[in-house]
Amino acid sequence: MQVSRLIIENIRKNELRLYLKSQGIERKSDKEEQKFEEWLSDIIDNKKIDIDSINNRIWDELMYGNRRLIRVYKLKATRKIKCESDWSEFLKAFNCQGLNFNNIIQTTISDEGENNGGEKLKVCGIKTNFEDGKIKYLDILFLYSMKIKDKSNNSLEKFYSYIPVTLDLNKKLMIIKVWNKEQADTGDTPYEQLDYVVDRIMDKFDFEISTIIKDSQEVLYKMSKDLFNEFFISLPNSETLEEKKCKLAEVTNLLLDGIQLDNSEIVGGLKTMNKEVINVDDELYKLIQQIALYDYLKENDMDSLLKNTARYISRIRFSDIDNLTASLNSEDGKKCIFDAKTFMSIRNSLDLVKRIVTVVVSYKEHSGKGVLQVKYDAADNRYICIHILNNRYYNNEDFEMVWRLYEDYESGNIANGKVCTEDDAEAI
Repeated sequence: MQVSRLIIENIRKNELRLYLKSQGIERKSDKEEQKFEEWLSDIIDNKKIDIDSINNRIWDELMYGNRRLIRVYKLKATRKIKCESDWSEFLKAFNCQGLNFNNIIQTTISDEGENNGGEKLKVCGIKTNFEDGKIKYLDILFLYSMKIKDKSNNSLEKFYSYIPVTLDLNKKLMIIKVWNKEQADTGDTPYEQLDYVVDRIMDKFDFEISTIIKDSQEVLYKMSKDLFNEFFISLPNSETLEEKKCKLAEVTNLLLDGIQLDNSEIVGGLKTMNKEVINVDDELYKLIQQIALYDYLKENDMDSLLKNTARYISRIRFSDIDNLTASLNSEDGKKCIFDAKTFMSIRNSLDLVKRIVTVVVSYKEHSGKGVLQVKYDAADNRYICIHILNNRYYNNEDFEMVWRLYEDYESGNIANGKVCTEDDAEAI
């Protein structure tokens, strides 16, 4: 069994080495000069470990890990792909042995086949979960042969790209991921790979991808709005700020009293403005928040404010009411957006449009070390794009956390930053 170098380039050799060590297999000193893939081939041939064990070990890494560029599609209907028999054409087209197999190590794509117009996409594994005889959840691991540019000599080199596709038939979702590999040749860019695989899947099945049911940019706005509120709650005097809300109507009355205004009105015996013109109480509350934040940051750094915050916003991009696009980063480009004073001045613009094109959320708690930065991109209404930034490794639990944040707001299960139950569903 000859293990391909192109497969090994997609996984962390040290992690696999540690796994093999846990199985009592270590490289001897006289094998140190041997290439890792050659050594792995030898221990498989010598039956020190079986291929299935290796394949099972690297499955999760190829499903997540480096595959940090993610699209989530909505499916209009799934009834025609829920039975095993519905997959016969797909299995035949990709020469699959069934709906449950893992042949990662055994699957390669020859140069000869590609050069003669042969297939550049194969399936190297499928895992299917059945419930009452129907498919509930299915993972497909595609192998795509791509070309990358070698800048040193301006040549093209072959590289394997593993593209995992998850079909969640209960939630009617299709999730597809790819390694956002640099220096990809024209025709093999990450976005082109994703399009290619989606087109091939659509060729084999009678189902349609729908546009995002709820306006995804509006969902990002609602999600961001609550994350803004979560942040301000972390201010030491946040409770005092909340107590001030009940007195703002009186402050507005004092502010407007004696001024001739065409759109002023009396509410509860106090003078205020028609909210379609301006919500003065809300403006005053934002001003108090701004004062409290600037006061805190005068003597303290942002990290001390974020220590009790599990997640926060680092970057946003939105279109204003004139359809002009604006982008705002935190002052150091990676920390909390609230360290940028500019943010306070654009809050009203955000509230007017109630739409955000992209938002970067920083998660402090995840499977790895450091901060996990995740970009949610709603620029294309065919799908939501999620990008794990800064070359961070992530796993299934990380992805579930990242997707759940968006999904909760899309489904309407969030009101005032809290997940709703049946008792408070009317508050949505």
